[in-house]
Amino acid sequence: MHPKPPMTTSLDRRLSRLERQLRFHRRLTLGLLAAAGALILVAAAGQEEADHEVLRTHGIEVINRKGRVVCRLGYASQGGQLEILDASGRSAVQALTTATGGQLALCGSNGRPTSRFSSNPYGGQFSLLNQSGKMVMAAGATVHASEIGVFSDEGHQICTVGEDRRGNGAMQVRQVRGGDVKMLGFLP
Repeated sequence: MHPKPPMTTSLDRRLSRLERQLRFHRRLTLGLLAAAGALILVAAAGQEEADHEVLRTHGIEVINRKGRVVCRLGYASQGGQLEILDASGRSAVQALTTATGGQLALCGSNGRPTSRFSSNPYGGQFSLLNQSGKMVMAAGATVHASEIGVFSDEGHQICTVGEDRRGNGAMQVRQVRGGDVKMLGFLP
């Protein structure tokens, strides 16, 4: 074999050193890019405010620290609905859409509505219900103007105070015996 000239070995050494430096600088650059990317991800994950504009889902349940559902947000046949539950898991507040607008119900300790605020075709209505869910009193807008009604346990309207077709005050009292409803009086 022939020995290499001194210039070639010096050149080989310099090229070899440059290649090692190039590999080192490539690794350093890749490491710095990876570290910068990781810092960006950590910073983005730590933001308190989300940048999302829309969240779409069929329902949301909020749970307390014990894992119990305390609030439901979802939809029903007429549109959206919200239900807030008490510590026992019974309904305490219900808000939902109806065919005539919206309804807000406050519930008793048994989870059944005891009062309702709702819209009707003529305006609004307020109703009180007994523990079995039957209406015992209602006040609201009617086809003529406004009306207050009191109901029996069977659901019969026994007293009505409101406005007649001519715009005058009126009161009706009915007696309920068995299944029969009898008009006792009408005051114009």
